[in-house]
Amino acid sequence: DLQPEKASSLAAQFGVANHGEHLDRFLAEHRVDFVDIVTSPNTHRELVEICAAHGVRAITQKPLAESLSDAEAMLSVMP
Repeated sequence: DLQPEKASSLAAQFGVANHGEHLDRFLAEHRVDFVDIVTSPNTHRELVEICAAHGVRAITQKPLAESLSDAEAMLSVMP
């Protein structure tokens, strides 16, 4: 999360044991089934590529990407 204090507060409120502000580090340390990307569209491609590098599937909220080329790039790296 880009706001670590807010993330920690919400994690505590909802009983989320593992959370972090760096997706790459988080995926290296934890096994997850998928990542639900709910950030602004301009961050989707980078986050999907990080997930793909760890062999983790990702879903995004609409819109998928800001451009067709970004969308195609994301689809090409998914496992």
